[in-house]
Amino acid sequence: MSGDALPAQGRSAATGAGNDQFREATLRPDAWMGVKSGQIREGYDADLVLLREDPLADIDATDSIDTVFTGGRVLGRKSLDDLLEAVRDANAESREEDIRPFL
Repeated sequence: MSGDALPAQGRSAATGAGNDQFREATLRPDAWMGVKSGQIREGYDADLVLLREDPLADIDATDSIDTVFTGGRVLGRKSLDDLLEAVRDANAESREEDIRPFL
């Protein structure tokens, strides 16, 4: 969840909630869906996001992504920036496309 997804007062409340809300947000959904994720344990699927700052101290730290481990791949900050740039470029190109012939 990006800190930008919460209004300012929501960010303050989420910050004050501490570890319990992060734990619940991670463990409850996988238990409800019946999948083995949300924990770093043998036999569990695990994607991992490393942050440069502490989200328990400040919820806006969720925007400080440094590295992502997903699907057996490691995406460092440079790779993430390149990926975001490619998405921005693709979106910009698609907006220039005239869709009237397809309607």
